[in-house]
Amino acid sequence: MDKKERLQKAIEAQRRKKEREAVRDLIAKGFKRVQTLSDLFINECGAVYSLTKGKELTRDKRNTVNVDGKRVNVAKLLLSAFSGEPMRENSHIMYIDGNSSNISPSNVKYPQIYTNGLKTDVNPDQLRDIIRCYFEVPPKYSVNNQVITRMFLAEIIRKRAFYTVYSTESGINIFKSYMQGYTKNRIETAKENGISVRDCSFVVNKFLNILITDIITDLEAGKLTKQVYQTRPKTKTQILREVNEYLTANGGEPVPLRRKSEKELLKDFKKYLNDFKINS
Repeated sequence: MDKKERLQKAIEAQRRKKEREAVRDLIAKGFKRVQTLSDLFINECGAVYSLTKGKELTRDKRNTVNVDGKRVNVAKLLLSAFSGEPMRENSHIMYIDGNSSNISPSNVKYPQIYTNGLKTDVNPDQLRDIIRCYFEVPPKYSVNNQVITRMFLAEIIRKRAFYTVYSTESGINIFKSYMQGYTKNRIETAKENGISVRDCSFVVNKFLNILITDIITDLEAGKLTKQVYQTRPKTKTQILREVNEYLTANGGEPVPLRRKSEKELLKDFKKYLNDFKINS
């Protein structure tokens, strides 16, 4: 080995020694190595240190740092270092408390993905059919009436002990959260559970389809029959009154009824006057 080679070897040994010392110092200060980018270390506050550059990298307002000419999300580095999560280049970050400035390891996560192998739509005709297995509804009843449909489904779920039967199924708590409150939408449910709206829709549709399949199976086996609507079609107000009676009797909160318009009130008043004249 000539003098030049010995010098290069000594320089390399010195570099490695300094790197080991730097790593020990970083670990002592609470930094952890990013699994997929071994040159980088990060602490719980989101400070990113590069061994190659020998300094902390500057974080911009979007919580990204420049790594080899590419902007990398600091929250993703945190998840890699502190939670062992593989880096997802095409996935966004969820901030549990809704504050994107809070990038502590306990406040950031990837949205859960439920999409694999799930049916993504719900057949409205089938949904109406399973409701008819439990309730007499008008022939023109539409499942697009969200409040009434949600009330029907809540009662069907209760009667079938659906939450108990599927208590171990992944996502059941998200579906249960969605069904609590007759006007809660999927955006609110997604935010409440820290997942994307897309994943929330997959979860909700998954359990609606399970419910549909179970009831149709019972219907075909003769365990259930469709209720025949034999009386004069009920108005939405009448249906809501009946539902409110049920809710009140079972400790629930009634849904406010629509107030009559001035035209309807005037019509009722005229009818009252007419009836009064006839009976006088």
